[in-house]
Amino acid sequence: MDQDHDLPHQPPPSRPTSQDPFDWMHNAFDFDNPVIEGGPPISQSTVDLQAYYSHLSSPHVRHAPYITSQRRHRRDRPLSHPTAVEQGEEGPSQGVAFNGPSPVLRGVPPPTLVTASPAPSPAPPPAPSPLPPPAQFLAISAPSPAPAASTQTVPAVPSIFFGLSDLDEVKAESLFQMKCGLLNSSFLPKDSSDVARMAKVCITAQVSHSPELTAWSNTKDGKLEATKLCTALTTLRKNIKFLARSAALWGYNLHQLMHTESKLMVKNFVKRLIKDNSYLRGTVNGENVDIPFANVALLYFIRQLLFHDRQYKQFIGEKQNLQPLFTYTSVLFKWALTEMSTGVFQDIDFKLNEATTEHTAMENLFKTLTHEQIVALTASVYN
Repeated sequence: MDQDHDLPHQPPPSRPTSQDPFDWMHNAFDFDNPVIEGGPPISQSTVDLQAYYSHLSSPHVRHAPYITSQRRHRRDRPLSHPTAVEQGEEGPSQGVAFNGPSPVLRGVPPPTLVTASPAPSPAPPPAPSPLPPPAQFLAISAPSPAPAASTQTVPAVPSIFFGLSDLDEVKAESLFQMKCGLLNSSFLPKDSSDVARMAKVCITAQVSHSPELTAWSNTKDGKLEATKLCTALTTLRKNIKFLARSAALWGYNLHQLMHTESKLMVKNFVKRLIKDNSYLRGTVNGENVDIPFANVALLYFIRQLLFHDRQYKQFIGEKQNLQPLFTYTSVLFKWALTEMSTGVFQDIDFKLNEATTEHTAMENLFKTLTHEQIVALTASVYN
């Protein structure tokens, strides 16, 4: 480093002006340091490359980028005199130590070390979409040929479908007619098949005016409806039986005797009522002649069934046939009195077999009445 005193001292060159033909070096070099002139003009991109390669130069000496550039030019064209740089000597203005700071170029941004990033892995190719089948394999439905014209005329099948309102009306009217038939015939028929025949007659009378309804009556639903009509008899019998006990208790003043008299007294009283059907006898129109079915308790109970509780008057025709009610209520009254025949109330089942036998006896008893007596009994109920 002591050899720097032998070099001639040169004053620093003046800065070029905008009219200087070498103004291209204004932004590329540091004019505060001595430079070696010569060589062709250097572009800005060349200067940047020179700065980058100067950074990667020898580990002992790193030359300024423009020195490296001019050494490169001197290989092509030798200079007229040797320099200290070519002789391997280091000058203070031509180079810096390795661990010293890198030269700074004014107006030129430092080069950026570009690190090659790994290339992104290519995206997988999209899955191929399924292609439609060839046209020749597509199922194409051919239009069905038009049916050949036939000269034969197919007869129309009558439909059994009809309005629900018509069917409900048929069912309601059939039930009404069934109750009318029961109240005008018998509550305890000897043959159970008579009730089934009655139900069939009631439905037939309501559907005979319509072929569709007639066809329905022969179907499973129509036959089931006839079976339901047969249950109307059971309903009527139970409803009347439910009221018969209280009617007999109050009609024969047993409710008071059971509270005021002894058990034996009540037992003897009930026994006298049952003997010879005395509980049925009474007077009609103020006459002193006792006739069956004229007892006040029985007449009041039938009136109650017709006009009050059950409104059975609507099922009685213009003939006002009250025989079925008289005979059936007579059987029920005897059954209710039998429950108190021991002086106290005792529940006894109402058995249809025994009741039917008793009912037959009552029907035969009613037949002994004259027409005038029957008319008198009917008038006593309606008046």
